[in-house]
Amino acid sequence: MFLEILFWLIILTVIYSFVGYPAILFFLSLFRKREDIKFVDYLPKVTLLISAFNEEKVILGKIKNSLQLEYSNLEIAIVSDGSTDKTIEICNQYTDKIKLFDFKENQGKNAALNQALKEIDCDLVVFSDANSIYNKDAVLQLVKHFQDEKIGCVNGRLHLITDEDQIGNGENIYWNYENILKSLESRFGQLISANGAIFCARRSLLNTMYNDIPNDFFIPIDILTQGSKVIYEPNAKAYEKTAATAENEYKRKVRIINRSFQLFLRYNNKMKGFLKFEFYSHKLIRWMIGVFAVILLVISALLSSETLYFILLLCQILLYTTGLMTYLVKPKSKFFTLPYYISLIILSSFKAFWDVITGKTYSKWSNLR
Repeated sequence: MFLEILFWLIILTVIYSFVGYPAILFFLSLFRKREDIKFVDYLPKVTLLISAFNEEKVILGKIKNSLQLEYSNLEIAIVSDGSTDKTIEICNQYTDKIKLFDFKENQGKNAALNQALKEIDCDLVVFSDANSIYNKDAVLQLVKHFQDEKIGCVNGRLHLITDEDQIGNGENIYWNYENILKSLESRFGQLISANGAIFCARRSLLNTMYNDIPNDFFIPIDILTQGSKVIYEPNAKAYEKTAATAENEYKRKVRIINRSFQLFLRYNNKMKGFLKFEFYSHKLIRWMIGVFAVILLVISALLSSETLYFILLLCQILLYTTGLMTYLVKPKSKFFTLPYYISLIILSSFKAFWDVITGKTYSKWSNLR
């Protein structure tokens, strides 16, 4: 009886996170008034802070794109965290137009950003990745919201440029779903995570970042706990290519989920009320999906003498087998996208959780493109 209750409790928890939580947000948002922010003569000093580590393939395009942005009071700064390729050589060609922080030692993204921020004097900081290409008005779209003193951070919208494969299709499905959640959470001024490709924060609210927590997760949560609002601006658009291989995407997700768990361990007691409700519903349950999947598989096997659980066991085996065969055979049909992507998420989240309980952290990032 206990195993059956646990089985269905896990099922309902996962369904709640992916379906129930958005439904609750949508219902509550019906009682929130939308506010349209218009462009005015508001041009605070902004620094576009670009993180780079061995980015010789993309850094030139990023520099040229940044120089074309439609914002007159913009400083462009590139933070190289121990690059060993031609990144610095390329950047040095533009030192009359950009500010370059060339840290020789690879110390970790946040450690490098912390050092750079000590030498940056501005009102707002736009955080960006080296492979993120912006629309010309992206910075304007972010900055316009800071006319409201209550706004502490604004997240833009990332559009993925994908190959027609299972990773690309899966990532597109995921990001479309995430963008819906971002829009809903933004209605309450409590968007709990940004995207490292494009988000902006008040310089005065930025605290020293932990090296084992993603900056695009740490900064919004830290700003929310200070009492300021974090919102989403879908018209501030950036574009990136997805990870080239399943192996790279797997490693990326393991690293991100593991680092996000570190934030939970440090900030759980600082989050209160609606923010904690959002955090648990949107993030924590999802990070546990790998553990949940293993528990469900074990319970199904133990109860497989009953017809229902035997069928459910076969469904799980079919899901993971399809995911594995899709990885090995790489069929073109989109029919295989969902089982493949679900299997990848489950495997990466379980590995990330295992790393957490065994004490492994990820302070440095590697170029997986």
